[in-house]
Amino acid sequence: MCANTVNRYCPYFKEMGLKDVDTMPQGQVYVYTYGNADLTVAVEYCDPVKATEKVASKYFAFDNPQLEMITTGAWELQFYPRPTYKIFPEDIKYKFYIHFGETMLCGEIINPVDKAHRTDLFIFIHPQTKDIEIDDLTPLYTDEFTTSICHVRFLKDQPTELHRLIAQLFAKKSVCFSDNETGEIVRNWLIEVNNLKLF
Repeated sequence: MCANTVNRYCPYFKEMGLKDVDTMPQGQVYVYTYGNADLTVAVEYCDPVKATEKVASKYFAFDNPQLEMITTGAWELQFYPRPTYKIFPEDIKYKFYIHFGETMLCGEIINPVDKAHRTDLFIFIHPQTKDIEIDDLTPLYTDEFTTSICHVRFLKDQPTELHRLIAQLFAKKSVCFSDNETGEIVRNWLIEVNNLKLF
């Protein structure tokens, strides 16, 4: 039983084959069975409980949106940096991709063209919403088997200058995200695959 805050990418979900937990509606119960094994796991994403007695609301009175994780059953979610200005196509110097679980993310190395926003290079990561063909020369981080030299598993695998640049920008925390959900995916990818805690 998980209580209080629960990470959408909790390793127990993957280990136990609980594939639909992150998309379950509140109040639903899903039952998982495991082939011929005498094992059944029932998972419920509970509705917020309506207390019949006095509620200790003083503990949730702080102006902190993260308290919704406890009071409403929202997934554990941190706040991640976002770009401070609009990114234009001409600002994108390179692209790479991260395939983690069922999710494909696009990372863009940004070099702002507008002199008013001139900064060092940084990475902007967002969900890849369109189907794309990733060729053998495009940097891809994946845990699936591949024979391409540019498709690697870890940030420490750096077969090209571009891979080295990506690792350096991550090490400097020069990374921002389209939304908190994307930041959470990348944080969990870094922990699970790269054994790093950068965010």
